[in-house]
Amino acid sequence: MEGEGGIRKQEEWAFRGEKRLQRSPEKETIAGLEKEKGGWDVIKKEWMREMKRVIIEANEELKEELREQGRVIREELENLKSQMREKEEVWEKEKEEMRGKVEELERKLEEVKLGMTEKDEVREGRGE
Repeated sequence: MEGEGGIRKQEEWAFRGEKRLQRSPEKETIAGLEKEKGGWDVIKKEWMREMKRVIIEANEELKEELREQGRVIREELENLKSQMREKEEVWEKEKEEMRGKVEELERKLEEVKLGMTEKDEVREGRGE
């Protein structure tokens, strides 16, 4: 750990052989606690259990968020599909109306052509 000015504070640590032990706030080594609580292994196991629990909770929260987002996306997709179906129905209706109008105009055009050919035949018949 670094204190003010980047100077390493050695008094926070105690050394036993090559192992570095953290001192308690009262400047006593935690080695005394090792006998009471079973040592660093117990502390490490408790910390690992706590971290595992926190990770599992975070994972569950993320899964729930993803499920909710999936629901929202599915709802939006269904809305878009229904809108597309409605637009297709309107388009089909307009297409059928236009087909009817085109057929009607084609019949009128044929009638006009037929009428013109009949008039031409009548004129040709008079002219002879």
